[in-house]
Amino acid sequence: MTRSIGDERWDAFVVAVARRVSESGRDPSAVLYETRRQRKLRAITSSVTPPKFLNYEVPEGTLTTTATDRLADGFVEKWTAQCRAEERR
Repeated sequence: MTRSIGDERWDAFVVAVARRVSESGRDPSAVLYETRRQRKLRAITSSVTPPKFLNYEVPEGTLTTTATDRLADGFVEKWTAQCRAEERR
């Protein structure tokens, strides 16, 4: 199966998010859940049972080479804010 440019950009986005999550001190493999086919990325925001998630769906056209880092920054900012909000509850 050949990979499309969209797949490559999606992978770059997920790698960028994972790198930022790692830099925040969390383990990306324990936090992030990817649904590649639907272009959805989920991140655990609380450790309560059942866990709460930030859900993020990226429309195909928004993953350009210049937008990947900006989208990753936005995802991690929303994730961090949601984690803080969950901690206060």
